[in-house]
Amino acid sequence: MKTIKLFVTMMLLGITLGASAQTASELKLKASKTAKKQAKVYKKQGWEIAPGAIPMERQLDRSYLMEFDTDLDMQSKYTFGEAISVGQFYDAAKLQASELAKSDLVGKISSEITRLVDTQVKTKQLPEEQAQSVAAVTEKSKSLVVQRLGAINPVLEFHRKLKNGNVEVMIRYAYNREKAVNAAIKDIDEGLKAQGINVDFVQ
Repeated sequence: MKTIKLFVTMMLLGITLGASAQTASELKLKASKTAKKQAKVYKKQGWEIAPGAIPMERQLDRSYLMEFDTDLDMQSKYTFGEAISVGQFYDAAKLQASELAKSDLVGKISSEITRLVDTQVKTKQLPEEQAQSVAAVTEKSKSLVVQRLGAINPVLEFHRKLKNGNVEVMIRYAYNREKAVNAAIKDIDEGLKAQGINVDFVQ
């Protein structure tokens, strides 16, 4: 009986892996086609890459591949932060776009953390006092999101010269959604346990 169960399990695993591999191949092809098409649009609009940077098509290919990558619940595995900034000089515009994109990324991750925690609090019907403690610890954890991101590199970075002589810079960052949320939940869980509150967070 054990042999039969093991054989069936291996067959199912093989089917699953085969389907996953095919799906990954299809996603890669979809990302590549989308990237080539979008690259043509961007180039017509005057966008270009910095000297020595990865070609535009490859940057877009990487970005779309991450965007199309989803988990078993069909949620994106990555959270994105993006921004466009205009400045008189390239370096200044790039710096501002980078900061805005990171801020956008942090805001989205923070919103995800808040949503998850609020859901848990409502589901477990925590007393008002404990719920307030959870909220306070959550806010503290969210303030550390920026530090956790560290020195991340943009998924894509383009710029173009405007008719008025200014430079416009586009930047997009991506960060693993599960990694970010798990790190925050770990911090929150440890902070609550230090106060004698045990909340079993489930994502």
